[in-house]
Amino acid sequence: MLCLCVAVSAAFGTGNEEIDGLLKVRSYPGPLDTPNQVLIKNATIWTQDKKGILKGQDLLIEDGKIKKVGKNLRAGKKALVIDATGKHITPGLIDAHSHSATDGAWAGGVNETGQVITAQVCIKDVRTAQNTQIYRELAGGLTTANLLHGSANPIGGQNAVHKLRWGAKTSDELLIKTAPQGVKFALGENPKRVHKYPDSRMGVMMIIQNAFTDAEAYATSVVAKVIKENDRTLIFNGLPEGDSVVVQQLINVSEGTMVQTETGAAKPGGSDKKEAGDKRKSRN
Repeated sequence: MLCLCVAVSAAFGTGNEEIDGLLKVRSYPGPLDTPNQVLIKNATIWTQDKKGILKGQDLLIEDGKIKKVGKNLRAGKKALVIDATGKHITPGLIDAHSHSATDGAWAGGVNETGQVITAQVCIKDVRTAQNTQIYRELAGGLTTANLLHGSANPIGGQNAVHKLRWGAKTSDELLIKTAPQGVKFALGENPKRVHKYPDSRMGVMMIIQNAFTDAEAYATSVVAKVIKENDRTLIFNGLPEGDSVVVQQLINVSEGTMVQTETGAAKPGGSDKKEAGDKRKSRN
């Protein structure tokens, strides 16, 4: 793992001065070669299904995919053999709510606070494949992450689901294009601490409710001239481009073709009183 970390190019940097000072290489070589076969011997395997936990088992990987699980498995002469005695193998973890590989020196943040409704912005546009958070998360067993807009807005931006591939040169190599698309929604404390309106949970609720009501009214009006293509894509004429995208995403959520991701639900007995000087803080 250390050799992978050192492979990060100093030209890209990590956003961390301490780490950047340790990286002295001048080129970015990309991912290391993977053997065609990897045989892991005598491991405890957590299947996460009806078979439960298998002890003293072998696991054979071919071309990056699990081929067999059992005892006394054999592989080719060029296979990488790992003795996993006393070690455990589990399925890769999936993070359903993440901001990793988006914030910091490359992206500059995950909240678009210029408006309270920003369904037109996309978190996939501010990801970076060279962020060392990917490396650290892989070391902890994470393999996939659902990247979300921050919680500054009642209705935030569009999500992106990506596969953690340390060594990829572009963020497009990480994107899982077949994953469900969604829009980030935030309730409770965070939105009302950032904007002048909403200033309470009542305001957060009304912004979301009015946004859907207005979007549906616009989409069904004669003046809007809604054109449906392939029963999925909606094109709206008559609004500025940014607003038309917002309407499209809200209609998609309303029709169930996009996922609504919520955070920050109200706490029982919680206070709506804000702290002085806290109005412009952006929190994820």
